[in-house]
Amino acid sequence: SALSQADRRLSFGALPPDQKREEWRNLSVQERLSHALVKGITTHIVSDVEEARADTAKYPQSLNVIEGPLMAGMVTIGNLFGSGRMFLPQVVKSARVMKKAVAYLVPFMEAERQLRLERGEIAEASPGKVVMA
Repeated sequence: SALSQADRRLSFGALPPDQKREEWRNLSVQERLSHALVKGITTHIVSDVEEARADTAKYPQSLNVIEGPLMAGMVTIGNLFGSGRMFLPQVVKSARVMKKAVAYLVPFMEAERQLRLERGEIAEASPGKVVMA
């Protein structure tokens, strides 16, 4: 039957489903972050974001993790959505992954900002004035 032929084609040389599902975990941290965003997987996002954040040679500030691999994943999502290969429910799942990743990084970014303020590297932002004529 056609179904058994499809089963044979799918299983020929394929990894067991659980092993295949986790195969992406062997990719680089940048690729894992992108994969998690595109597929909407929150399971390992905090540990992967921490691994990227800890690589201070590549990402000197926590914001660089957002601007680098996380935004690269979001660009991929935008392209997939724009081409009709990803739909709104999938985009929403991806947004939840991004939100979780950013929420993890926010305390680190605030601490880095405070440190830069103390060192005098940046000035304290003033609320400013609005002049109306």
